[in-house]
Amino acid sequence: MKLTPPSLALLVVAVTALLTLGAVPALRGSLHYPSMAVTIAPGTQMNFTLYGLTDRQECEAGLVRQATAIHLKCPTCQIGEQRCITHPAATLFDTLSEDPLASPSARYADGVIVFSSTVEGFALAVCRESAQQSVQAAPNQRLSCFAPATPRPRS
Repeated sequence: MKLTPPSLALLVVAVTALLTLGAVPALRGSLHYPSMAVTIAPGTQMNFTLYGLTDRQECEAGLVRQATAIHLKCPTCQIGEQRCITHPAATLFDTLSEDPLASPSARYADGVIVFSSTVEGFALAVCRESAQQSVQAAPNQRLSCFAPATPRPRS
């Protein structure tokens, strides 16, 4: 079979698309996603998931900065697990997406915070209060709070 210019162009586009799609999982695997759990009261937690960084040291330094900032604002908060995730599960991408979550969440420039509590309605109240307090912060650190089961667009 002889390839004509239009079919050759279509073949090139198809191969390019396949190579691009194949590179996406590899790229995701080369990123480091900072993740931190913070207990703000018994039974109430904030879980920070930040967008992926290409440098592991930058990821680790970012976690230290985040933990320090949290302790300055909330000395009684307990920093739990901190890690730079290099092989994320699909749930991490769900958290960072614009799709609705089952829990209250807040989006800011660096990532997403998911709030949880054993007291009904308290996680959403903490999310909303956090967003209200962030109005005084630098524009890239302001939070947008989203109730459970609502779309979470990026600003």
